[in-house]
Amino acid sequence: MKIFHLLFGLCFVVGCPDVQSGVFSCPDGRCPDGLMCHPDGLCRDTPIPDAGPIDAPTDDAPTDAPSVDAPTDVFVPDGGVEVPPIDMLFVVDNSNSMAVPQARLAEAFPDLMLSLATGRVTPESPMTFPPAEDIRVGVISTDMGIGPWTVPGGCDAMGDNAVLQQMTFASECGGEILPRWLDYQSSMLSQFRTDFGCKAQLGLMGCGFEQQLEGMLKAITPSTSPLQFHGPTLEMSTVGQADGPNAEFLRDGAVLVVVIVTDEEDCSTADLELFNPDTTEYPGDLNSRCITHSTALRPIGRYADALADLGRRVVFAPLIGMPADLDGDTPRDILDDDRMVAAFDERPVNVCTGMSVAAGAGPRYVEVAQELEAVSRGNARTAVGSICADDYGPFAERVLNAIVDVSSE
Repeated sequence: MKIFHLLFGLCFVVGCPDVQSGVFSCPDGRCPDGLMCHPDGLCRDTPIPDAGPIDAPTDDAPTDAPSVDAPTDVFVPDGGVEVPPIDMLFVVDNSNSMAVPQARLAEAFPDLMLSLATGRVTPESPMTFPPAEDIRVGVISTDMGIGPWTVPGGCDAMGDNAVLQQMTFASECGGEILPRWLDYQSSMLSQFRTDFGCKAQLGLMGCGFEQQLEGMLKAITPSTSPLQFHGPTLEMSTVGQADGPNAEFLRDGAVLVVVIVTDEEDCSTADLELFNPDTTEYPGDLNSRCITHSTALRPIGRYADALADLGRRVVFAPLIGMPADLDGDTPRDILDDDRMVAAFDERPVNVCTGMSVAAGAGPRYVEVAQELEAVSRGNARTAVGSICADDYGPFAERVLNAIVDVSSE
């Protein structure tokens, strides 16, 4: 509440050009100029609904009879309800084809935070689930480096190494250095929208050999884990970052939500020889190797088992290359579609195209989702979406539903 008072005071003194309807809370009934405090506790620029006159009871209607207009699906907060903290890790592809998806991600997902914080699917809908009071958001890139080799396209030995990103790259962010993670507060959605947009738009200079699944795993794995990751040389291995640069991002008892946003198939490998331009072990075009030599990639079980073994509730939500008409289907149905095969013909073959977006099939992410559902003993939910969809809002809503569902376990 103190933050709201400070923000309200600043608006009163200097004005609030960025005031947005439905994104400020009003626990004490106060709102910035031009907004009114509605019964749902949010400030809006629309008139407060008139409840109408209250008719006196008649002999035919008992005084305790419910209103016929009362919604039946409204969640009524209970003093015994506890909503777990939510830790959201976004794994964002920062290769040179990702400008539009990054911008759409920055636009669509702050509304997900508002829904989680208010218990409403939309600002106008009734409260249907317990509001989340503690949401933490971090972002890593898909650039994990390629070891000792030199190739064109911005690749170095270790890349961003699954470290939560702080540098901003979008022009409107001015090179600002942000905290390793954002702690969301519903009364500050306008600032959160700006900060998340700066974090989500990682730029386009990342290595073209994206290792999305390996980046996810290294970011959440402690150094004490037996899991090993590649190092800067063929002989050197490294350990997880969860108790190193990413320390304290993951909290005991929190629901972990992983959102992967990419337009290419995963290329997580334990054999860095795959990236050697002069190797004879993996012949063929260097750009095709992640597809044509898929046997060199890490097994899917590495990622599904690791997520299931965290001992916490998990939501795994890849936004990937797949036909948009499969959006919302189950992992099994998606994998059963003949189009969901990663292919290469001089360049990766696109499985979908959208508004300034084209993407190759990403079956490995869907396989992780399917296996995670099988091994998680009910502690995981998945949501798979097409990066070629014209609007990421429906995918964000499915992620929301998965979070609410697994939080109730």
